[in-house]
Amino acid sequence: MTLRTINKAYEELRARDPETAITRNLLREMVKQGIIPSAKAGNKYLVDVDVVEKYFMDTTTGAIPAAEIKCSSRSRWDREVR
Repeated sequence: MTLRTINKAYEELRARDPETAITRNLLREMVKQGIIPSAKAGNKYLVDVDVVEKYFMDTTTGAIPAAEIKCSSRSRWDREVR
């Protein structure tokens, strides 16, 4: 088990695969929606990097259906413009 904060988990995923299409915001939204299991430590979420990697491996091979991600906040552009 490799527990990391969302930011550190993202950095580790990028280190393993520099060309990954997974973004920090995607990972954060999946954790907030309960798609990726996590534990809360203070105001930070901790995720198991191996579980995140396995989730994406399983969804790309068709072992489990891909989840529908819903954005919980407006984009930065919307906040700055309005």
